[in-house]
Amino acid sequence: QLPDVVPKDWLDSTLQSIADKAAAHVGELCGQATNLSSHCEALLDPGRWTPLLEMVSESMNGLPALLATAESNLRDTMSTQCEAAQEQCAEACAAAATQATAALASVSAYAENATATAQGAADMALEQVGAMWESLDSRLGVLKTFVGTLQGNCEASTTGVAGKCAQTLLVGSNISSLVQRVANQTAYIRNINQHLVTGCGNLGRLQEQCLSLANPCAIIQNGAVSLWQLRSSEIVYLLLYLLATNSVVVFFLLCIIQFHTRSVVTVSIILNLGNLLCSTIFYFVIANYPTAMVFGTFFLLKALWYWCVRGKIAFAVRIIHCSVEALRNLLGLSVWIFGIFIIGVQAAVVALCSGAFFRLTGPNAPEEAVQLEALLPGATSCLVLFALVWIVEVLSNVLHVTVCCALGGRCGIDTPASSTCGAALFALTGGLGSICAGSFWIAFLKTFEYFIGLGEDSDNIFVKCTIKVACCAVQTVVKMYNSYAFVFVGLKGESYCEAAVRTFEVLSADGLAAVATDQALHDVMHTCKQVALWSSLLIAFLLGRSLGLIGFYDRSWQEIIVGPLLCMCLASVVSYVMTLTMGRLVEACCCTLMILYEDPHYRQLMTRSQAHICQALDEVTEGGTLTRGTAKGGSSVYTDSE
Repeated sequence: QLPDVVPKDWLDSTLQSIADKAAAHVGELCGQATNLSSHCEALLDPGRWTPLLEMVSESMNGLPALLATAESNLRDTMSTQCEAAQEQCAEACAAAATQATAALASVSAYAENATATAQGAADMALEQVGAMWESLDSRLGVLKTFVGTLQGNCEASTTGVAGKCAQTLLVGSNISSLVQRVANQTAYIRNINQHLVTGCGNLGRLQEQCLSLANPCAIIQNGAVSLWQLRSSEIVYLLLYLLATNSVVVFFLLCIIQFHTRSVVTVSIILNLGNLLCSTIFYFVIANYPTAMVFGTFFLLKALWYWCVRGKIAFAVRIIHCSVEALRNLLGLSVWIFGIFIIGVQAAVVALCSGAFFRLTGPNAPEEAVQLEALLPGATSCLVLFALVWIVEVLSNVLHVTVCCALGGRCGIDTPASSTCGAALFALTGGLGSICAGSFWIAFLKTFEYFIGLGEDSDNIFVKCTIKVACCAVQTVVKMYNSYAFVFVGLKGESYCEAAVRTFEVLSADGLAAVATDQALHDVMHTCKQVALWSSLLIAFLLGRSLGLIGFYDRSWQEIIVGPLLCMCLASVVSYVMTLTMGRLVEACCCTLMILYEDPHYRQLMTRSQAHICQALDEVTEGGTLTRGTAKGGSSVYTDSE
C-alpha cells in the first residue's frame, strides 16, 4: 500500500484558513463601515481594501505552485520507493540465483506481481490527486463568486457611505466655520482681556508711583537704602569731615565770643528783636492779624525788657566773657567729650521712649495700657512723656553739675572732685538724688503742658497762646532757678532743698542781673547755633558734591532727592550736637562764676586762685556791688572753717 505522503485534510485547512482570514477582514471592514459619523473617511481610503485583494491574489497565485509542489513531492516519493523495491528484488533474485535455479520463475512472477501492484497504486494516487484538483477548482470558483458578491456589496456600501460622508463633511464644514467664528470671537475676547490686564497693570504701577510720590517717607527710605549701599564709605567720610569742621567752627565761635563779647551780645540782641519784628510784619502782610499781634506783643515786651535791664548788660557781657575764657583755659577736652557722650545717651533714651510710646499706644498695646487709657484718656502717653523728659533733664543736669564741680575746684573751692572724671563720678553717684529732684519739676511742667494741650478743644488762638506762654514762662523760670541751684550741689554736694534755699537768697539780692545774664547768654547761643548751622550746611553741600553724594547723573531720582537731604540732616545734627554742648558748658560756667562772685567767701577763695576773673568782674560792678550780703545776724553765711 502507498504511504500517506500528503495528508488528505491539508488542502482543506489551507482553504479554510484563507476563508477565515477573508471573512474576519470583511467583518472588520463591515463593522467599521457601520460607524458612518466617525469612520467614513477611513472606509473611503482605498488602502483599506488593498490588503484583502493582495492576500486573495497571492493565495490564488500561490495555489498552482502549491499543487505543483505536491505533485512533485508525490512523484519523487513514488520514484524513491520504486527504486527501493527494484533494489530489493534484485537482491532477492541474486540471492535466489545463488541458492537455487528452481526459484527463478517464482521470483520473476513475484517481481512482475509487485510491479503491477505498484503501477496500480500509482494510478490510484493520480486519480485521487485529480479528484482533489477538481474539488479545489470548484471551491476556488465558489470563493471567486463569494468575493465578487462581497465586492459588489462593498461597492454598494461604499456608495452609501460616500453619500453619508458627503453629508457629514458638509455638516462638519458648517461646524468648522462656526467653530472658527467662535475661535475668532474668543481670540478677540482674549485680546480684550489682555488689554484690560495690561491697562490694569499700568494703572497699578501708576497708583504705586502716585502713592510713592504721596509718601515722602517711602521715597526717603528707598533712596537712603540705595545711597548707603552704594556710597557708605563716602557717608562716613562726610560725617568725619563734618565733625572736624564743626569742631573748628565752634572753636572760632568761642574765640569770637571771648575777644568780642560785647559786639556778639549786641548783635545777638538786635537779631533776636529783628526776628520778632520781621515775623510780626510777615504775618501782618499775609493778613494773619492774630499771629501778628502775638509776635508784636513779644517784640514790645522783649524790647521793654532789654531797656529795663540795660544797666545789667555790661555785667552780663563780662561774665559771659569770663565763662568762655574759663571754659577754654580751665576746663580741658575731657569735659567736651563728656558733653558729647551725654548727648549720645540722650539720643538713645529718646529712641527707646519713642519705641515705648508706639508700643503702648499702638494697635497691639498691652491689656494694662488699654485699661489705663480707658480709665484716663491720655494717661499712657503722658507717663511716657514724663519718663522721657525726666531722664533727659537728669542727663543734662549731670553735665551741669559736673562742670560746676570741676570749675569750682579749679577756682580754689574745696569741691567733692576737682578733675572732670571725678566730678562726673560725683554727679552720677553722690549728687544724683538732688539732680533727680530738681529735674522732676521740669518733667512735671512739660507733662502738664502736654496734658492741657490734649484737653484743650478751643479754636481761640489767644487762649492757646496764653496757655503756651504761661507754661513756657514757668518752665523758663524753673530751669534758670535750677541752673543756679545745681551750682551749690556741685560745689558742696548739698541736697536740692538746701541748694534751692541758698539760690533764693542769691537771686533775692540781685536776681535781675542773673536773669539778664541768662537772656543775653541764650541770645548769644542762638546766634552761634544759626552761624554753625549755615556754615555746616555750606560745608556739607561742598563735601557732598566732591564725594559724589550729590549729583544728577548715573543715579535714580530717589538718590537725587535723598543725597542733598542726607547732607542737610548730617550737617544739622552735627552742628546741633556741637553747639548744644558748647551752650551747656558755657551756661554752667556762667552760673558757677556768678555764684562764686556773688558769695563773699567764695569770691575771696576765687580771688586767690583766679584773680584775673574777679578783677574783670570788679571792673563792671564797682568792687562787687552785686554781692548778696550777709545773713540775718550780720555775719557771713559761711564760717572760717568752710
